Amino acid sequence: TAPHRNPPSMGSLPSYRYSNRWIGIESEVDLLGNPLNESQTSTAGITHLALYAIILLMPVTGGLAWFAGIETMAEVHGAGKLAIVVLVGLHIAGALYQHFVLKTDAMRRILRPQG
Repeated sequence: TAPHRNPPSMGSLPSYRYSNRWIGIESEVDLLGNPLNESQTSTAGITHLALYAIILLMPVTGGLAWFAGIETMAEVHGAGKLAIVVLVGLHIAGALYQHFVLKTDAMRRILRPQG
């Protein structure tokens, strides 16, 4: 096992990057310098890609249902509403997990981006 290290002080936090092999971003570590495991990074990548896909598909399916009168697209559009709620919930849960359990600075970076 890796030796225990104290987290750095708030003034010396290194820059952390999101880990997502699906879209080619470098790996992220927790405040102790331990890399996030493959399961965590894969789940984050799949959730992000699914969110982007559903956000792009909702107006397409809604438009096809409304303007072309395709009933199947109306059903897909309706199911998409639930999918968005579930994916946003997973996204929030992941952010809270990173902040409170893994102790990464991801939420601090969201709230106070560095310029």
